[in-house]
Order: sequence, then structure tokens, then C-alpha cells
Amino acid sequence: MKLVHEFDALLGTLRPCFHQQRSFERARAMAFGQVTTYGLRTISRIIFSKNEQHKDWSADYKLFSRGEWSVPSMFFQVLKEGASHSHWDENAIVVAMDDTAIKKTGKKIAPVRTLRDPMSPPYHVNLMSAIRFIQASMIIVPDGDLELARAIPVLFNEAAPAKKPRKNAADDIKEQYKKDKKATNLSTMGHEAILTIREQVDQLPNGNQRLLFNAVDGSYCNRNYLRDLPDNIISIARTRKDIKLFHPADKRNPTGRRKIYGDRLPTPEQIRQDDTYPWQTAQIFGAGKYHTVRYKTVAPVLWQKGTGRVPKRLIIIAPLRYRKNKQSRLLYREPAYLLVPYIDIPVERLIQMYFFRWDIEVNHRDEKSLLGIGDAQVRSEKSVVSQPQFAVVVNSLLTLASIRAYGGDRTNDYLRLPNWRRDKKRRPSMLDIIAQLRREIIKEQLNLGLEAPKQNAIKTKRAFKKSRSRIENRKRGFVGNDGQMTTRQKLPIDILAAILYAYC
Repeated sequence: MKLVHEFDALLGTLRPCFHQQRSFERARAMAFGQVTTYGLRTISRIIFSKNEQHKDWSADYKLFSRGEWSVPSMFFQVLKEGASHSHWDENAIVVAMDDTAIKKTGKKIAPVRTLRDPMSPPYHVNLMSAIRFIQASMIIVPDGDLELARAIPVLFNEAAPAKKPRKNAADDIKEQYKKDKKATNLSTMGHEAILTIREQVDQLPNGNQRLLFNAVDGSYCNRNYLRDLPDNIISIARTRKDIKLFHPADKRNPTGRRKIYGDRLPTPEQIRQDDTYPWQTAQIFGAGKYHTVRYKTVAPVLWQKGTGRVPKRLIIIAPLRYRKNKQSRLLYREPAYLLVPYIDIPVERLIQMYFFRWDIEVNHRDEKSLLGIGDAQVRSEKSVVSQPQFAVVVNSLLTLASIRAYGGDRTNDYLRLPNWRRDKKRRPSMLDIIAQLRREIIKEQLNLGLEAPKQNAIKTKRAFKKSRSRIENRKRGFVGNDGQMTTRQKLPIDILAAILYAYC
């Protein structure tokens, strides 16, 4: 029950985020149900997992449609716990940011928009009805081992674009749409999201002295996102291969108007192909092994249409080569072009941080395929946003609980890997963690169910006495040393009911 206890203890830290104790208790039960339920994670199936299908179910739905609880406060608890496992140089915080979409087909659901389907083939763009979210995941390095680094979500905000009015709409409605379109732009909302994370980092111990690194893809490499960022936010943005960059102007010009932009540089693609710019090498960890990465760097450079007068550094990463199998020919991936601030930070360190950005894609896959983000059949304006946010918080807490219980690597406490898995030593996947949590609950509840009933002891007056002492409650495991509700003796889940009603 080690993982169960750590998960329950982390859930106990969320108690200040709820206005009422009963709301927290219901959220705790829903959190266990979100993890242990089999199949689709609809709210009705989670109710089956709690074995409360014959009780009034309205309160479980009202938890998300009417409940008063703070999502930013919950993610701050995740950030605070994750910061203790960061272990980057100079105590830095590394965050990857990307957008994702949850498919919803209801035409009356407020944030649903028609978006581009990212799974569509490149030769034919498809559309889908979905809700767009912005997610930020913190890259933690348990025990300082890069091979165990992983991402945990610390922000999950709804980011629906402005709804386009009809063609025959009034002029004032069309003008308002133009303003809303700029305000709900993905880059603008991403800029606000990273500033929110910066404010939360400042609330950590010595947080105002900790740098915040943010790795983003090309959709955030623009004026709306990069301009006006504070100096303690270091953006690592992937840029285009044909971006127009300039040298800074020569300050020794004594006469005339002072110039800002000097001679134009070749495009990043041309610099990559130019042998006059030397290649350098670095050992970078990514995708389970170390790679010898070749890169070029040019600094300082100015991007007139993007960051303006702020000097930047251009990093060009050569494509990595690979083979599909031992007999196939060598293939090459696409090169990468990064735009980072011109500051005194080793380039190898920036490249390593950007290589871990791919882990946010793993978060997206696990959230949708393993934890059922978006499976809940809710339609109210508040529920369609709060329920996925709650499930993402559960995902983060479960990952952190596994690190607290067994460390960052995949120990023998987890289920054995199948024989076809060669990488025996690795970090545990989300499926490994969920299977271990179910295993502990099954073992505990089956053992309790198979034990012989104890003989009724003679009841005395002392047996009827109710202890209200906090010290006594702490001994019983209900109150932690910090005074918060942490570990409870009875779990709010029935694993046998979850199995029996798996496909109801």
C-alpha cells in the first residue's frame, strides 16, 4: 500500500483548495475512481467503481458543475511538490508548453470549436469539433539522473478561440470578434500562461531567484509570445528555417541617426549548409539514450519582426541519423533551429532542455488513452473544463506519488515486464504506475475480505468513548504532522465493483 498511501497523502494537500470538507472527500473519491476505473472514464462508471450506483449520483456531477474549488491552487501544489524533484543546474525550473484538443461533438457546449485535426494526413487537412487547451508540463529530474527525467503537468487552461459570427451579423458584432480573436490567439494565451507559472514559481522558497526555462514549438515563436517576457523567463523556441535575422548595428557610427539593425544574416538553412560556420558536438540525452548532437550557434542576432531590439542566439541542430532496422539504410530526421535569449548559459544545457520537450507529447497520450481525459459525458459550461483539469491534476499527483514511494526508476516493486521488452532498466510508464496502484488496492481489499471475522469483544464504557484529541487522531493515521488530513484507513473505492462493472 506504499503507492496508495503516498497518493492519498498528496491528495490530502489539496484540502485547502476546497471550500468544504465534504467537497474534498468527494473529490478524493473521484480521484481514486479516475485511476482505478477500467474502460471509459465516464462519471457514471466512476460511480460504479465507488460502488455507489444505488445512491443519489447528482452530487458527483455537481462537484464539477457547481463545486467551488480552485484549479490554480491545485496546480500550485503540484508545482511545489515537483520543484523538490527538479534537480537542474542552479535550481532552475524547466517547463514545456503545447496545446492539445479534447474531442466534443455537442453543438450546445460553449467552448467547442471547429479545429484542425492534427492526425489528418499532410495532403488533406481534416477538421474536428473539440475544446482546445493549453498545457504546461514541468520537467523533473529525480535524483539528478537525466535518464529518469519526465514531465508532469502543472497547468491546463481552456484556450478556445473566438467564435466566428455569421456573415449577416451586425457590424458591431464583427468588430468585437476581431478584438476577441486577438485576445484568444494561442500565442497570446500562452504568454499569459507562462506569466502565471512565473508568479507561482516566485511563491516557492527562493523562487524569485530561480530561472524559469520554457521550451516551446514553432507555433509560439512569434511577436505575441516572445515580446515583453521578463528576464527571469528563458524561452527556448523552435523557429523557421527561412527566418530573417540581422547583425546588431555598429555602435561606432558617430554621425546620423543611430542604427539598430546591421547587415542581414543568411537564413538558418543557409547557415547550416555553409561550412564557414563550424560545427560543435555535445552529448545529449533523449528518447532513452545519449546522442552525439552536432550544432552551430550564431550570436548575437536580432529578429526585427519578432523580438525587435532584444538580442537573441540562433542554435542550429543537425538532423540525427537512424536506421529502421539493422539491414536498412541510414535515414535522417529534420534539422532543428532554436531561438534563445543571448545570455551566459551553456548551449549544451539549452539543447538538453529542449530535447525533453517531447515528453509533453507523452503526457497528452497518457492523459487521453490511460486516464480518459475527455471521456466524461458532461455538457455544462463549467464541467467541460473543470473535469479534464481535475483529471490532469490526478495524473500529476499519481506520477509524483510513484517517485515518493519507489523513486524515479522502475524497481522490482512494479509488475514484471514481458519477455519481449529488452529495456529492463527504465523509468516506469503511466501504465506501470496505474497497474501498481490497482495491484496494491486489490491485494489490500481482497485480504480484508478473506480474513476470518473477529469475535466480538465485550463492550465496555471505555470502548464507547470517542476520542477527539488531535494527537490520538494522528496516531490513527487521520491527521499528519502539518495538521492536514493525509492518510485514511478506508479507501473510497471498491476495486471489485470497478472490475465487475467495467463495461456497463
